[in-house]
This record gives sequence, C-alpha cells and structure tokens, in this order.
Amino acid sequence: MGIRVAITDLKPGMYIVDLEEKRGEDASIFSVEGYMLSEEEIPRLLQQGFTTAFVDPVRSRLLGPDPEPGRTLHEFDLLSPDDASPARATAYHDEYEHAQSLQNESNDIAELITTAVLSEADLPLPLIRSFLSGIVDSVTRNESVLLSLAKLNKLDDSICTHGLNVCILAVALGRQMRIKSQYIHDLALAGFLHDIGKFFVDKSVLDFRGKLSAERLREAQAHAARGHDFLKAHPVPQIVLDGALEHHERYGGTGYPGRKAGSAISFTGRLLAVADVYDALSSKRSYRNPLSPAQALSIMYSERQDYSPGFTETLISAVGVYPPGSLVSLSNHHLGVVIESNEAEPLRPKVVLLADGRGIRVRPKVANLHTMRTISITGLAMRAPANVDLEKAIRSAL
Repeated sequence: MGIRVAITDLKPGMYIVDLEEKRGEDASIFSVEGYMLSEEEIPRLLQQGFTTAFVDPVRSRLLGPDPEPGRTLHEFDLLSPDDASPARATAYHDEYEHAQSLQNESNDIAELITTAVLSEADLPLPLIRSFLSGIVDSVTRNESVLLSLAKLNKLDDSICTHGLNVCILAVALGRQMRIKSQYIHDLALAGFLHDIGKFFVDKSVLDFRGKLSAERLREAQAHAARGHDFLKAHPVPQIVLDGALEHHERYGGTGYPGRKAGSAISFTGRLLAVADVYDALSSKRSYRNPLSPAQALSIMYSERQDYSPGFTETLISAVGVYPPGSLVSLSNHHLGVVIESNEAEPLRPKVVLLADGRGIRVRPKVANLHTMRTISITGLAMRAPANVDLEKAIRSAL
C-alpha cells in the first residue's frame, strides 16, 4: 500500500496511492492515484480534510539535489524503479566456483578485521570494499549460490561470518526492493560491519547459555552503540553507521538501543533487522543448534509485526519459500537440499538429491522441480543423512 506520509510532508514527485481522512477512515474513493505535482496541492488536500497519504517510494521521482553527506537515507533517497532488476544472469553451476572462492577469501578479510580491531588500528576499508564488490557482483549474477553457501559452509559462528551472511542477504533484499545502484555497495558494507560492536563485548556474555541476567543483557545490547561509535572514527557512509546502531530496533518500538519505532528507524536499520534475524535463526551458535531456513522464515512471518511492513514478505521473495540450504523430503521419498529458488514457482526449486527413502546415500544429482513435474516437496527434513557432506554433494552434482 505504500508508506505513510503526513500531508504536510509531501513533496513534488511523490507518487500517492491512497489518502486518509482526519478520522482515520479510508478516503480512497475521493483520491486520485498519481504524482504529487506541486506544493500548491498540499493546502487543497488539507482543506478537504486529508491528513495522511500513502506513498509508493519506488514510483516516486523526487526533484532536487542528491542528499547531503551524513544524512540518514530513507526510502525516497534509496529506491528507484529503474535500478537493480533481480533477474538472474548466470546459471548456478557457472557461478558456484567463483562464489566458493569468495567464501574462502572471507577468512582472510575476517582475520584482517579482527587484527585491526584488537590492535586498535584502522579498518582496512579499501580491501574490505574490494572484497564486497565481488560479493555484490556474485549476488547480482545469481543470488542463490552465495545464499546456499552461507547456510552450508562450515565456518564458525564468528562476528565476521555472520556479517558476511547478513551482507549477502542485504544485497539480495536490496536488489529485490530496487535500491539505486549507487547505494548497493554501501548497503553491502553496512551488512558486513553491522555487528562489529560485538568485538567490544565480553565473549562470555555473547556465548552465554541460558537466560541473561539484566546486567549481562545490557552488556550484550551495548554492542550496537559501541559498533556505531567505533565506525564513526572511520570514513564510512551514513548507511553503515545507521545499520550498526539500528539493526536491533523494531518497528513497534520494542527494540534497542533507542526504542525507535516505524519510519523513525532508518531504512538501513529496518532492512538489516530482517537479514540479521533470519541469519541468526538459521545459523549454528555456540549455545544452540540452527533452525532450518524455512523454519526461520515461518517464525519471522508469524512475528512480522516486528519488522517494517512488507519486509518479511520481501525476504521470502528474495530467498524463496524453501530457501537455499533447506533440507527437504520429496514425494519420491528421496531427501535433498535446495540449491536455487524458483521465483515463478516458489514451491518448485532446484534440489540436489542426497539419499533415498531408506536413508541410503544416492549419487548426487540436480532435480529441477520446475521441469520434473512428477516430483514435489512434501516437507522439511531435520538433518542430512549420516556421512553426507552437503558441499561435496552439491559440487559433485554440478
């Protein structure tokens, strides 16, 4: 339906999809969908009793200069109908080796970041940006490859591993939302560094098993502000600062550190909140086992009021109903792992077959459920067959 904007905050070029009267009643029968053409229209709308407009930021075309440096960017700054088409340009098997090399390279980047933080040196931002440029390019060619590797890799649950996964998700989400191309690399950096404040929190608190005491909870939550303060000393764009500070804010005002609500939270903070929770739920932690990607989506959808309207649904569109990395049971009684979502038919992704109905390993091969109409997914599988290495199976199938 669009985002809610007060009539007095309308600007020429905003695309109005609906209006609301003083009493909060739907006024769509009186409204005309279209562009806000001039400042002179505002008094007329107020005179007619309208107080709120619902505006589509993608179709809006605001006039005027680019936003000044250091200002928090919101939908109207970041989204465009002309950029970031989510169409895939490369087949999964053609992108796999390159994506795998990026995953391996991430270990070196993580080590550089850790060393810089612990030695109180400057972050190697040129090297980080060069690495993330490869991530953006890979996601642009075929987002499913890095998304699947993010769920299947055997890296530990370090701050940088989580940052990489959130970066990949943020880029996939950003392209789905049509973020302007000049901002997508900054969004990748925001996702990658969003949790850097955890370097300044005692590891015993981060790894604590069980319910945290009030004191430990305050210490854990301090990572958002500490990360923001650390990054302020570096030449990073405002998007990165907003992401570090606000990725735990919640749309209803229940988050931290500022208990911000609604559009008072930056667009970056609201987007990273979705990516952060999805990866946290579907990744192994020292204190718990991961949920399956599909289970994580189910929980997030049931709690979608915590996130910006439509953002959870956009995540599902970006990663699929059965996201890459999901273990699934098939109607032919085989077990497989999803490697690539299917936007046209979300329930029929590409799957690598792993085992038969008795749990005996089979020769891995790709089953494209879009074309293999006699096979369908019947449910989720909780674990892979014994002695099956998922990465090796996928590589063998390709």
